[in-house]
Order: sequence, then structure tokens, then C-alpha cells
Amino acid sequence: MNRYIQGLIAGGICTAIAITSAGAENGVVVHRIQNKTAINLDYAHAIAMPLPLVSGDESTIEFEIASTLSEGEPGVSKGSAGPVENIRAFISKVPESETEESDRDVTPMEFGTTSHPFSTTRVDVYGNKISYRYPYRAAGKLFFKIGSSTYVCSASLIKPGLVVTAAHCVSEFGQNEIFSDFEFIPAYYKGIAPYGKWKASHVTVKESYLDGTDHCAVTGPGVVCENDVAIITLKPVLYQGEATYAGDLTGWLSYGWDGWGYTTFNKFGDNSVVQLTQLGYPVSHDSGRMMQRTDSTGYVSGINASNTIIGSRQTGGSSGGPWIANLGEIATLSGTFVGSDSTSNTVLGVTSWGYTTNGPKEMGASPFTSTNIVELVDGACADTPSACSE
Repeated sequence: MNRYIQGLIAGGICTAIAITSAGAENGVVVHRIQNKTAINLDYAHAIAMPLPLVSGDESTIEFEIASTLSEGEPGVSKGSAGPVENIRAFISKVPESETEESDRDVTPMEFGTTSHPFSTTRVDVYGNKISYRYPYRAAGKLFFKIGSSTYVCSASLIKPGLVVTAAHCVSEFGQNEIFSDFEFIPAYYKGIAPYGKWKASHVTVKESYLDGTDHCAVTGPGVVCENDVAIITLKPVLYQGEATYAGDLTGWLSYGWDGWGYTTFNKFGDNSVVQLTQLGYPVSHDSGRMMQRTDSTGYVSGINASNTIIGSRQTGGSSGGPWIANLGEIATLSGTFVGSDSTSNTVLGVTSWGYTTNGPKEMGASPFTSTNIVELVDGACADTPSACSE
């Protein structure tokens, strides 16, 4: 059935939800946000959105791996780097609590009890504000309200006015409710919003996640699922006489689906693998005040709802952050050429879950497919075409 969910936002709490039969298709739900009162986010006391956790340690984790990610045809939508310089008119500050930070070296490769190697480090190393530049600036910190409390997740732009994050950062699995007062701050850095603060107009999520019918792993019901993915449509602002979206300033990332970027590699036992970079704002790292980067090889786990698993030590607050293939800018080549699936800065998933113990140091993400990310973007773009205009 084609359905929308429409909820009135009053006093920071979603007080009413009505289901109608207009517009959305393929189980995609577009939630229109109507702010009847001014948004009043408590930045200084924002709580990290708890990372959905799977019970287990190295003695109980299963490692069955799928040979393929999806039966669909792999696809990719290209991003844009945006303008060369940040636009000073949009720079603002965010009130936050001050915490002491100590300088430290870049973290070398490490691994947990699962022996899954990774490297997690600050994006802004040695005082250099690398996060202010593309492609990092297309990622950012997401603030929102659950009841009267302010929470934080991570997110990234994949269209001028569309942000992708985890579904659990916009709703609680199976509760048919949407959180409120969403605000996205690209390239957030120590209380500074270098590209402004952007309010939301819509939230788009799969109906199966809202009503709790999504396919999930037996070991992680409601946590390790196929569709822990959501789209937030941002409100434009008037700048120099034109409607301007966040992505017009920062650029936006590419995104791929149905196994784009993955390969069957016999050195891993004919398993589907991919090299990824995870970006996010875990509060366990620099109190969530600086963007963190993790690099790891991911594999597709069949028993975990075909989620991709990477090594990482990011934690709560990193939920919804992008998992990117081919991060960076391709050099001018001479005597060689790019390989397959070479589109730069391509998001293939977002941080969804971790383990209840610190030992494994692994995290998972729902796969981007033609039945979630493609339908979610299509639904959001159909509702607000200007947010997707390139």
C-alpha cells in the first residue's frame, strides 16, 4: 500500500501521527516535519545516540559470509565537490561544554579479539582542519530530540539537500514514530559550524523499519536489519536571492547500491569484500567534538541480514556516519589507469550497530540496495525535487 506518515511536531515532541494513502511507493514513508515552536537544541548536553548493540564476544560471534551482496544490478549516483572555499556568511558557533584534549599521534593499524584489522584516527590531524575540505565536509553531526532530551548521530550529504543517516537515528524500530527537531551541521569542529546549521523539512524511512517487520538477524532482532537507513531532507535558506541547500556549499558524496564497489576475492575464500572508510563523531573520541576516520576491509555476512562488517573502535554518536569507498581525489595518472567501480567518495552504507563488549571492535551496516537507498532517495526527491536538483 502506498502511504505517507505525517506527524505534527509541537514543543519538540511528535504528538500525532496520521497515515494517509498519498504519494510514497514501495513501502517508503515520507514524514513531513511541521515545527510549531522554535527548535531549542541543548548542544552542550547532547547525548550520543546509543549504538544498537549485538550481544556476544569472540567466543559467540558467527562468521558465515555471503558470496554476493544483492541480486540487483550494481549502480552508482555521482556526487559533487561543491565550491572551492567555504562561504563565510554561513559560519556560526554551537554552544558546547569544554573538555580537555591532549595531542596524540595518528593511531597505527590495530584490531580487536576478532582479528579484523582497522585504523581509527582523527580526520583533523595535528591541528589541520582537513574536515573543512571536500569530501570530508559533506559529512557532519546530526542533532535531534527524543522527548525533551537532545541526542547526536552522524550523517552525510548525498544530494544538495538530502542527508543519509541510520534509521535508528530518526525513529525507534517498530514504534511507528519519528524523532523531532533535526539539525545537520556539516564539518562540525569543536563547536564551530563552518557551513552553517541546517533544519529538516522531511524524514524518509522504510515502512518495514517503522512498523518492525524489517528482516533482521536472529542474533540481533531490531538491530542487525536490512533497512537501517533513512533520508533527511533539509530546508533551504535564501542566499543572494537564491534558495540554497547545504550541499551547494559543501558538495555531496556519491552513493552506490546492489554490490557496487564489492568484489569476490578468492584470497578471502570467494567472499564478497570491499575497502571502506567510515566517518563519524563518536563521543568516546575527543568527546564527539572532532570528526573521526576509520579505514578497514568490510565483508558481507549472510547470517547478519547481509550487513557489511568492518573493524572499528568508533562507538555511540557515530551512528549514521557514512561508509565510503574510494575516499579522496584521484591523481593525474600516467602509465596506469583506474580499476573497476572507481567513482570517488561513494557511500555504500552507514554505521548501524556494534557489539555489547569492547573486545571484538567490529561494526555493521545495512547494505545499500535498490530497495532501500534508491527508493528512499527517489521518494524524497519526488516530494522535494529542488533538494535533488544538480
